[in-house]
This record gives sequence, structure tokens and C-alpha cells, in this order.
Amino acid sequence: MRHRILVVAEDVTLRSTLARWLMPAGYFVELAETDRRAREVLAKQPMALTIVAPSAGVPMFDPGEKGGKLIIATERPHDPARLSRSVPVADAYLSIPLDQQGVLAQVESVLRPPPSADDAAAR
Repeated sequence: MRHRILVVAEDVTLRSTLARWLMPAGYFVELAETDRRAREVLAKQPMALTIVAPSAGVPMFDPGEKGGKLIIATERPHDPARLSRSVPVADAYLSIPLDQQGVLAQVESVLRPPPSADDAAAR
């Protein structure tokens, strides 16, 4: 099954770059420029993962449960203490400028199911 990913970013270049990298890797990608559009997308279809690039001075969009896992893309190295006060807990962080291999590896890692008890017992 193809995972559905929502990319929420005001920057059209960032949105299109992520779509261009994720779609050939087998992911179904939805794009949203605004929080309002992101909420419309999530009302129609839950996602496995949401990637959010917060805009300066604007509260960060929280995709909630329908958004699935969360990756935050930021231009500054993240400061977990500062971010935890202003944004939802993220499953991973990406630093802008983005690297294609890094993005794909991080997405795969976040979407990988946790090992089951049977897998652990087999080792």
C-alpha cells in the first residue's frame, strides 16, 4: 500500500521539490500552501505522514491524528526546548536546505512499522 503524505508549506518551491522527490519513491503526495487547505485535505482523507515547514511569525499547523506521523522542516537547527513550547511533538526534523537522500531516508524511517514481538523473538 502506498503511504499518503501531506506537505504543508507556504513556499511553492519547497512543496514542489518534496513532491518531486516523494512521488517517484512510491508515495501519494498532497500539497497545501495554507493551514486551511491542509485541514480540507485531512477532512477528506487521513494521511500516514505530514511534513510541515512552519512560516516565521505564524503559529505552526498541528495536523492532529488524521495527519499521521509528523516531520517538521525548519531553516534553523531545531532547539527541542523552544520548539516543544510552540509546536506539536514531531517524529523527526529536517533542516532546510533539504537533501533528497536525507528526506527519503527520514520519511522511510518514520513510516517504518515498529518491529513486532514475533520479529524480536526470531532474532
